[in-house]
Amino acid sequence: MFQTVRHWWTEGTGQHTARLFVFEFVVVVAGVLVAQGLGDWAHDRAVDRQVTEENARIEYQIGRTQQYNKVLSVAAPCLRARITDLIEAIGTGRRYPDDYLTMPDSELYMVEPVSLALALPMRDKYGAKRMEDFFAATAAADNGKLAVRDLSEQWARFALLNPRYGTLESADRASLRAAGAQALRDLHRFELNAAAMDSIARQVRIVPPALVKGDREQNVFPAHSCRDIWRTGAISRATP
Repeated sequence: MFQTVRHWWTEGTGQHTARLFVFEFVVVVAGVLVAQGLGDWAHDRAVDRQVTEENARIEYQIGRTQQYNKVLSVAAPCLRARITDLIEAIGTGRRYPDDYLTMPDSELYMVEPVSLALALPMRDKYGAKRMEDFFAATAAADNGKLAVRDLSEQWARFALLNPRYGTLESADRASLRAAGAQALRDLHRFELNAAAMDSIARQVRIVPPALVKGDREQNVFPAHSCRDIWRTGAISRATP
């Protein structure tokens, strides 16, 4: 048997077969490695594109949040004055109709959290500090919106100052004073979070998006005056 194998190898057939096998093996391995490399490259490109889009989304939402925060910040003295007036009315017995007791519409914008799947790639591309600022922006936007929600809930309790609800009892007055005090704290809470958002935006060099002519959804401006706020029931307007 050994002589047969030796003869098969020495006459060249075996060597040719071995060389062919080695060649085909190398080609197959090289093909697999190239395909894997192309797949990794395509995946990395796709992730990089997603990271870039996620960064752009967060920058846009921070800028939009600033726009809406500015509207409410400009209106804050008007709201504070109205709350103070209503607190004073608790002691004097003055009563008001619903339109005087209603809090104006106060819409805010949100900064959605960074996608967990992209958090690490974003940190690698933009740095840990920028990611910390993005997380802080999300928290500031959330806390600001919660403050306005709480303010709205406290403000709603002033409905008791409408004459149709009858005479105010001592317990009603105590409850309304507590609501007024909390409403003032909630408004101040919003202002603190709006200031925090502005600080974060400066650190990451973000400015509110450019206003688009004729785009009512994108454009939001503060009301001209307290009088306009109470007349329209809104703290914002769509035109300069």
